[in-house]
Amino acid sequence: MKTCLPPTFPTMTAMASRQSRSDEGLEQYFSSTFERKLLVSMPEDEDLLTPATRLLEKRREMTEVEAELISQKERFSEEMERLARRKDKLREDEAKLRKSLKDYDKYLRENDLRRKRAQKKHRDESITCHEREEDLIRLREANIAAREEREAQRAQIKTAEAYEAFLKRVLSHEHDYDEIGELLDRHATLKGTNEELIRQKELNQQRLETLQRDALRSREEHKVEMLRLNNKLATLESRREAAQTERLHWENEATQAEREACENTLLLGRLKMASANLYALIQARQGKSKEKMASTDKQLDKIRTYIQDLASICDEYDKGRSWITDH
Repeated sequence: MKTCLPPTFPTMTAMASRQSRSDEGLEQYFSSTFERKLLVSMPEDEDLLTPATRLLEKRREMTEVEAELISQKERFSEEMERLARRKDKLREDEAKLRKSLKDYDKYLRENDLRRKRAQKKHRDESITCHEREEDLIRLREANIAAREEREAQRAQIKTAEAYEAFLKRVLSHEHDYDEIGELLDRHATLKGTNEELIRQKELNQQRLETLQRDALRSREEHKVEMLRLNNKLATLESRREAAQTERLHWENEATQAEREACENTLLLGRLKMASANLYALIQARQGKSKEKMASTDKQLDKIRTYIQDLASICDEYDKGRSWITDH
């Protein structure tokens, strides 16, 4: 049996959440107090207040804030003590409630165990009585069946006596068999042979039907296979034509790619020549025309740096010119 706390019983999680909300409220209050005390709007004319006056004003505000903080800390300490006492009281109540629930749960389990034992005893006694009644009914039915079987055996004996008299009369006219047993054996042999021949006939008929069905199925399968091969041949022809078309398409694509590669190579050569010319001009401008030609990446870096420097110089020139114009 599961025990659960009442829905209104305060738990440690709820207390922790309330304490967290209280801490957040205090933090928000301190933040708003600091903003209200410290962020004071100053006069528009700062010459009206001397540095000493502003320092005294700030010290007064800091004293008020510290006093407010001390008061808030004292109230917060009192609130924490009250919450601690409330927490201890709730813990004691929770322990008492858990003990009461445990005792009640133990009582319910013991009561349920006694009830189950009584129900099991009653059920076992009912099963025993039912089994004895079934045994009695079965014995009565067996007695009735035995009587019926005895009467049937008596009837069979009377019928067998009539057959025995008939067989004796047959033996009196038939000199090939000396006893009834030999005649019965011969009859059983002929009967078995007849049954075997009938079974062989049925088996041969089933084999013939099976062979006919197999032949018909083979003809149908042959037709289906021919149709499948014809379809496969047509599919392969279609795939061959598609492959030829795709081959022509990719040959055209390869030709186009080679043409574009040649154009890109030519464009790259032109770009390298332009980069080399610009790099040579910059080196000549800087008096370094005799240095060894650098790689293309270094040339581009040099050109970008030179252009950025020129842009910076132009911006400085424009700024200086606009300043001179304004003044």
